[in-house]
Amino acid sequence: MFDLKAIVFILIFMIFQYILVITEWTPYLNMTSRINGRTFNLFKDKDNNFKYILNFVFSVGYVIFAYFLYYWIIIDKRTYLEGVIFIIMLYGLWDACLYCMFEIREKMDIFILCYDVLIVGGVGMFISHYTFNNYFNILKNHIPVLVALYLFTMACFYYKSYKYNPDLSNITFNKLV
Repeated sequence: MFDLKAIVFILIFMIFQYILVITEWTPYLNMTSRINGRTFNLFKDKDNNFKYILNFVFSVGYVIFAYFLYYWIIIDKRTYLEGVIFIIMLYGLWDACLYCMFEIREKMDIFILCYDVLIVGGVGMFISHYTFNNYFNILKNHIPVLVALYLFTMACFYYKSYKYNPDLSNITFNKLV
């Protein structure tokens, strides 16, 4: 099912995505907090239920998304420009739907959405694609290092989320959210 190239690409993509998402995370969470009307907490909902599903989908779903990108961009040997345009379109569609679907536009920051699309999406894809194409022969021999970097960047992301709203009091684990 997974080959070595897929594993290396997914790890590279996820490492760069977490690094880039961390750079926008505080302003993005500020925007999310304005929309929700309360300080966003990645770990619990307003009723203090632990967000099992959200954290699982975010962590595992992002890896599945990276595999989709590997399949569509790397296997088909797309150019850097095609990869960047494709992911900018995907991220742009996602952020445009968020912007247009709800009547919350006055609470949304268009700069953050553009940063998400162009930097996290476009630049992240270019760096991942370039690194994979030029350094695969080196990186394929260092999978444990890539896994460690992936886990480290994921931990940094979750720590940044925790630092944004460190209130973990009264969390209940009885409801899947």
